[in-house]
Amino acid sequence: MRRVSIFITVAFAAVFIASINTIAEEPEYENPEIDLKFNLKEENEALSPQNKLPGEPEATKTIIAQSDDWIFFESGRETVAVGTWTSEPVEFDISISITSFDIWWESMESNNNDDCYWTIAIQHNEQEVSNDESDCTHGGGEVAKGTHSLSTSIDLVAGDTIGIDLSLTSWEDVKIYFDNVTYDSGLGITGSHLYLFNGIWKGSMVSIEFAEAWPADWETNLDGGYVMVMGDEGSERPSTPNEMKAMVGLLRDAMDAGAIGLATSSNENHRGDGGIPIASRLATDDEFRGLVEVLQDYDHGVFMATFGERHSIPFLEDLCKISGKPGFYAAHFHYAHQPDRATNIMNMAADARRRGIPVYTQGSCQPLSLTTTLDKAYVLKAMHPWPSTEDHNELRIIFSDPTFRKSFRETLGKSDSQHIFKGRWDWVPIAVAGLEANQHLVGKTIAEIAQERGEDPLDTFLNIGLEENFATKFSFYILNMMEDGVAEIIQNDGTLISLSDAGAHNALLCDAGYAMHLLGHWVRDKSLFDLPTGIRKVTSDPAEVYGIIDRGRLTPGAWADMILFDPDKIGITNMRRHFDLPAGGERLLRKAPGLHGTWVNGVQIFDGKNYLDVTAPGHVLTKFDGSLPRLGMDLAVAAE
Repeated sequence: MRRVSIFITVAFAAVFIASINTIAEEPEYENPEIDLKFNLKEENEALSPQNKLPGEPEATKTIIAQSDDWIFFESGRETVAVGTWTSEPVEFDISISITSFDIWWESMESNNNDDCYWTIAIQHNEQEVSNDESDCTHGGGEVAKGTHSLSTSIDLVAGDTIGIDLSLTSWEDVKIYFDNVTYDSGLGITGSHLYLFNGIWKGSMVSIEFAEAWPADWETNLDGGYVMVMGDEGSERPSTPNEMKAMVGLLRDAMDAGAIGLATSSNENHRGDGGIPIASRLATDDEFRGLVEVLQDYDHGVFMATFGERHSIPFLEDLCKISGKPGFYAAHFHYAHQPDRATNIMNMAADARRRGIPVYTQGSCQPLSLTTTLDKAYVLKAMHPWPSTEDHNELRIIFSDPTFRKSFRETLGKSDSQHIFKGRWDWVPIAVAGLEANQHLVGKTIAEIAQERGEDPLDTFLNIGLEENFATKFSFYILNMMEDGVAEIIQNDGTLISLSDAGAHNALLCDAGYAMHLLGHWVRDKSLFDLPTGIRKVTSDPAEVYGIIDRGRLTPGAWADMILFDPDKIGITNMRRHFDLPAGGERLLRKAPGLHGTWVNGVQIFDGKNYLDVTAPGHVLTKFDGSLPRLGMDLAVAAE
């Protein structure tokens, strides 16, 4: 059964604070910081999952009081079991002194339930060694935390286990809260670890985590294929320490399962529905540092960050130092309004590699366009005073208002580096016309149409969108429009040519086919590289930096991932709209002229015209090369 390893996750929301003293004679434990982990195994299947989803009921367990209920009084009160938890065997000898525990609870029946008590039994190798009772310490009516003193010492040797058994005696039903996100709950032991080194006693902190409190209900915890810790609040505030611990635990689970690493973003233009910032936008720098720190404990791993104005290469370099793993700046574009930006980024990354720090950029080899409608104008939503609403009636009033048009025109005229659209209406063609009468406008830019109509381009843009009842699709070509700047990016040894977006923005953009574009446009048409160099840049280079084993090269013993193409014809077509997703959902696709076949793991899946009816030969990669890449590190070698 899959279990989630997150510190502070104990089902009954109890925290034990303990002091630990031991003499570690084995050299492997002579470490100034020791982390031990006890994985508690839930024996009571009635408990709820540990991770509460936003909007879902709190993770609780109701304890039904047991007594004889007479007409005028109750009698015969009995003790009711709450749960039992048992640790994994400890790895070395250790002495534990348990001093207290906390528990979150509330009474279900009245505003006062002081006449009850908890019974906590400590087990050593499944044998009870102590049994303590503690009166309830607060009234009911609301969720509150009670703190209870204990005094139990246990000497454990390697291979021993400890167990926790909790029960409640009460006249009234109570609800126990164990949601680790909302409540500071869990079970941990901290104290001092002592060892003799060169005749001097040294002290250090020991942290023992009691994690995996109970089986995770993945059907409950999964929403769209991932586990949420903060939910919608991730777009409203930074994480709390407890939420951060939960995210760190989930990342460890993913890495243990074979994940290659993590990706995040602090880019100001990354917004979700209604213009709200995506969750990582509000993360603090320490949150980023805390996540990449997890990679220290693995022999493989990479991380990628999409930065805006807040971060750049120096911060990425800092994260590389913390993690000891390659870091990627994505995406690396040429900005027409900031012509030196791309060069500066490359120079800073090269300087980091010169000092032996594996900092890379992920550069696109083709223009970036975003296809959008007037009501869902992603490119413009972050710009003042563009409205966040998508209600057509409201938008009609706003977009028809001369005051709005004047204000937004002023915004476009400002040199604000935060926004990627700078009013280049000559880079905004109409992709799809909503009216038959306007089909002749497809392919023309807003600047061209405005000149024909004798209008300001912003007025033309808004007028067409309103005239076609928001059905018009506009393509905003916003980045990588200057080929000299793009050539400089993709020639750099520290640039990985990438950015396919993997279909993440189905109807917004389509960067698929970037490798075919490189081979057709930059190798054949522009002669920027010879053919072997172009192939290497989209095959073995990324495989090496990501640590993907036996991929990217046609060598004996490697996996046979191949394409068959005609160098004289290879390329990509313009984007086309397809409505083949569930419920007629839209996506953008490209075709690759000159591509005659595709093989995955030696099995042909595409013959140049159609996908073949074969059993899918691909599989999830779970093993990676943990050595640091040498690509683009020649400067560091020279410095040595």
